[in-house]
Amino acid sequence: MIIYRSMSKQERDLTLEDNHFSFIKKYKWFSFNLDWIKSRVQDGKFNNSKFKPERYTHLLKFDIEDEYIKQFSKKGKKELELHKWKSNFPIKSIEEII
Repeated sequence: MIIYRSMSKQERDLTLEDNHFSFIKKYKWFSFNLDWIKSRVQDGKFNNSKFKPERYTHLLKFDIEDEYIKQFSKKGKKELELHKWKSNFPIKSIEEII
């Protein structure tokens, strides 16, 4: 299953270095919808990002086994929430989307 996350350079570096979800805070937000991430999350207005423009500058694609999607909570139609305590499962691949 493919999910996407937009993040800062610091988080991207940690994620790619460890080949795992890197948690700076307690929760992470993902989506199945790449177009929504590009048009809404990276629009410069999402989650007060106009005050921290570096917050969503990198886009990563995560490939996980379908069975692990149950670790995520659905928030609306486009967002998935992952708590750091539920994130201890393998990731098949992580790729940065340019």
